Amino acid sequence: MTPRERDDSRGRRWMIILAIGAVVLFAFAVWLGVSVAHSALLSVCVLLVAAFVPLTGVPGWVRFRRLPYHRRDGARREVSTLSWALYGNGATLREPAVRRLHDAGTRACHHAGIDLTTTAGRAQAADLLGEATLAFLDEPLARPIDAHRMRAHLTAFNRLDLRKAAL
Repeated sequence: MTPRERDDSRGRRWMIILAIGAVVLFAFAVWLGVSVAHSALLSVCVLLVAAFVPLTGVPGWVRFRRLPYHRRDGARREVSTLSWALYGNGATLREPAVRRLHDAGTRACHHAGIDLTTTAGRAQAADLLGEATLAFLDEPLARPIDAHRMRAHLTAFNRLDLRKAAL
């Protein structure tokens, strides 16, 4: 079956479904007490709208392209991912969520003007973030991250003055 034949059969199927739907709508409107003329007008209007919507170019459904490497950008999705990762008693973050938390921390340090590769930068990070968060930035997968640790790391990242990089 060619794509053209498939589209034609799908179109015929939708037209049959629309016709049956219009008859059902007509019968339902008459059953509710709407006059026969108004019920017929309602059914015809619904059929016309359904018939002319495809001509406007409005798709029936939209398929969004998947981002490469299963990335899901956006602050809402990051919070949602972290929240669902911690759902349940004693739940810990899985590796992708830990990597996202680590990336957020390293970006925050970068924006705050802290260079984690130098001795002075590491000392400054230890003072501002604390030893536990600095150890997390060094080796994110060394210890499992539960909700308490994640909150502690996010609080530490939040203490950074991100305006320093703009100076």
